[in-house]
Amino acid sequence: MARYESLKGRALWFLCLAWFLWFMNFMSRTIFAPILPLIEDEFHVTHAAASAIFTCISLGFGLSLFFSGVSARLFGFRKAVAVSAGATALLFPLVSFVRVFEAFYGLGFVLGMAVGMYLPSMLSLLTDYYDEKI
Repeated sequence: MARYESLKGRALWFLCLAWFLWFMNFMSRTIFAPILPLIEDEFHVTHAAASAIFTCISLGFGLSLFFSGVSARLFGFRKAVAVSAGATALLFPLVSFVRVFEAFYGLGFVLGMAVGMYLPSMLSLLTDYYDEKI
């Protein structure tokens, strides 16, 4: 694919898509913060137990970043971004179906893994598609 020379047409749409995916990626890691008191009340758990969801998300995110080279080699950069976006989109609705609190830990870990594949692959795509002069 040819490099984009200016931010017009397809280049602008691709950049908007990359920004939207980054926003969804960031939101998926921070969305639990405002609803944490509700989770504590609903499941009758302590603040420490509820905030451990963030630890599980961070563990999954860190492991996914650590093994991002393996996922990029297996899928390719474009497919790794698509797998990350698809897995995140599939995992978000599952949060509403959780009835056992410990399932949040597993869901958070898998969500962190899905979200972590996005960043290295998208950075490689952006530097590959856009000319340095832009």
